[in-house]
Amino acid sequence: MYNRKIKIGFRSIFILIFLLIMVICVFRYAWGEQKKEGLSAAGKWVHPEINLHGYIFESRMDDEYNLFIMFFKDGIIVVSPTTAYALSRYGEGPGEISHWRTMYLDQAYLIDVETTGKLLYFKKSGELYKYDKVEWLKELSDIFIKSVERAGNRWFFAGFSYDNQETLKKNGSVGYFLSVFENGKLIKRVLYKEYAGRYYAHLVRAIIRKKDRWLWVMLETEPKIYLVNPDNLEIKEINLMIPENFVPAKKETFLWKPEKPIPLLYEEWELSYSRVENFLITDKYLVVQLRNPNLKKGKFTLLLYNPETFALENYYFINDALLAEKNGLYYFLQNGDPGLDESADSLIINIYRIK
Repeated sequence: MYNRKIKIGFRSIFILIFLLIMVICVFRYAWGEQKKEGLSAAGKWVHPEINLHGYIFESRMDDEYNLFIMFFKDGIIVVSPTTAYALSRYGEGPGEISHWRTMYLDQAYLIDVETTGKLLYFKKSGELYKYDKVEWLKELSDIFIKSVERAGNRWFFAGFSYDNQETLKKNGSVGYFLSVFENGKLIKRVLYKEYAGRYYAHLVRAIIRKKDRWLWVMLETEPKIYLVNPDNLEIKEINLMIPENFVPAKKETFLWKPEKPIPLLYEEWELSYSRVENFLITDKYLVVQLRNPNLKKGKFTLLLYNPETFALENYYFINDALLAEKNGLYYFLQNGDPGLDESADSLIINIYRIK
């Protein structure tokens, strides 16, 4: 009798464990379906011969669906469905790149922007881009450039530029996140910010995009759009609605601590909050990708805003890093950013369509 009770008890425990596993599987399946709801796979470009290293600096796509990705250590990689190659080799010779930081693309040139103030023009020639000429913007070396756009005869460089006098006076980090050049000269700095203490403002990424007559700017630490008029440089601030899983940057984010080296601190800072990884403006949406520091629902949240009203229309969870959009197709680097995500070391482009 006693042995029978023991057998029944064990049987009940096994049944409960089995049911619990089934429930967990159902929830995981449901979460996986919810995560991909609204995004449908539309293609994949696979180039296993290329290994990736370092952070994604910038990405662009031309009208022939050539995707340009600039990496911290790998320079500029040109990717298409059938090929992938480095745009230029490392060096100081003609057409070689050495201090790359961002890039600009129009229908005639891919322009590599270097921290030294050197702009290398690669001209489209058939299916390839070949080195054509160089231009220098001397005052550009004083700006920690992160992104660039052009409107008319003006260059707009997004990235922190210290106001040295005010920084010394206020014993903090004081400066501007947008610098405007015209006819080769710096004419204005706007988007003023002050940070207390030894704040590493120059490490804060600023992203700029152009849509119609406006320039759109985002700082990686703020869920906010700065709309800039390229003619009179007036700025409108728009606070964006954020999802429930949003984690704001802390006061100590980008604040120097003497006990840790900066590279280690940088990674800790960037993984500690809902960092703006990238944003794009399409015909239908303002698309903003945020990093999820807790990883509970994937590495990133992809938010879709109405580009006119800025209302949040939908959001999805995804593990891939947003790169570009063309004709309703969205291009992502599989598994995230190689500089922050260990599994993102292969050149695999996943293409999605929003249902």
